[in-house]
Amino acid sequence: MCAHRRERIRSQNRRETNRRGHRIRLILETLADVRNHPIAVKGAEGTSTVAKSIQQHLLVHSHRMWAMGIAAGSMAAMLYVGLYQSRAVRHIWCPVFAKGCEAVADAQFAKPLGIPDGYIAAVLYGMIFLLLLAPTSKMWIWIPLLVLGSAATLANVLGVRDMVNLGSFCFYCIVTTALSPVLLWGTWRLR
Repeated sequence: MCAHRRERIRSQNRRETNRRGHRIRLILETLADVRNHPIAVKGAEGTSTVAKSIQQHLLVHSHRMWAMGIAAGSMAAMLYVGLYQSRAVRHIWCPVFAKGCEAVADAQFAKPLGIPDGYIAAVLYGMIFLLLLAPTSKMWIWIPLLVLGSAATLANVLGVRDMVNLGSFCFYCIVTTALSPVLLWGTWRLR
């Protein structure tokens, strides 16, 4: 191969590489603008930040996963309590408070309007979980998440107050009460 031909091939390769790099930069900038995701794009002039940062994106994703885990765990715990309240389960296993879970689940305050509060809470946490699957960049998703998270936190605090008055405690209710402010904070940080 002659030197002239090799030089021409190298020149074509450089131009193709530059075109490819330019196309990739354009695609990344377009994605960052359309999806409003944080992506850093490296160009010939150095690094320019198209959006905030990739760390911020990962942080929001992490908050969503934590919130989804808390919602799913709380839903499962409250469904278990609801199954006991409707007598689909004969006894409820209470790891810390012995028979306290059964005493609380059988209390008068645990069945508002005749519906076991375990089922009500399971539906509430299920709705939160389903909303967390949707894009929270939309206000009509994020605001109901905050309202439902606030309702869960308030209901749990009132439930603990009732348990204190009763003198018995439910392990599952205490755990969901402790996790509900974390769930509310996680949904707040999604915006």
